[in-house]
Amino acid sequence: MAALRRLAVIQLCKLLRLAAIEGLDPMEFRELIEAVLGREVEDVIVDEEGCRFATESGYVVAWRELAPDGRWHVEEA
Repeated sequence: MAALRRLAVIQLCKLLRLAAIEGLDPMEFRELIEAVLGREVEDVIVDEEGCRFATESGYVVAWRELAPDGRWHVEEA
């Protein structure tokens, strides 16, 4: 199940990056974000590097490796 959740976070981040390009506020997707993460979200930061989701227990971070393979990583801090 952890692998499926990781993929869901990566896809969510990709969606939020596209939404940001269109000028949408990532917090408009709060319900979706909270459903994917399984916890309440206090803030969302989306930039060229990836996404950071602030929760009461820390951060969930998804970012794209700048290496040629462009792999995505997800980390909970």
